[in-house]
Amino acid sequence: MATQESVSKLINTSVSFALAGVLMFSGASELNTDYIESNAEFNKHTQIQQKDANYIRLCNKVYEANFLLSYTFLYKQEYLSKLSERQKAKKHIKILQQVISEAKKRIEIDNIHKEHNEKVFYSSIALKNILEEVCDERFMCIVGPDNIDLEHFDIIAYAKGILKAENEI
Repeated sequence: MATQESVSKLINTSVSFALAGVLMFSGASELNTDYIESNAEFNKHTQIQQKDANYIRLCNKVYEANFLLSYTFLYKQEYLSKLSERQKAKKHIKILQQVISEAKKRIEIDNIHKEHNEKVFYSSIALKNILEEVCDERFMCIVGPDNIDLEHFDIIAYAKGILKAENEI
């Protein structure tokens, strides 16, 4: 309980929701771009171990950035009322869609890195969904905030739930 209070206090006092989103979109966008472009790098490297380590590190960084952004937006769960914030979020959603497509292809063809590509795939789906929610004022007014236990938040399970719901519609 003390940990949750510490985290809540830290987020409330030192991290502004809008600032976190603006600052992290830049870094997350760069990581996602690196992931999309990594296929060219992936095929050009001659040192297999170095290539694998760099690729795995990149996948983990994308996953961690997506998790942190998702957690931040889920913690505040507020509509992005500023047009500039919504525009940045929508731009990031487009990048995430490219990452999702690329990760899906890589999951199908690359069994060696399947686990890492799945982390990128699912975390990107989760973040994309969360961003779509906070950009949609009508949705936020009608549905309200997600009822998620952030202390036990599992981004992979969250994304799988999104995919399951989409397939049922």
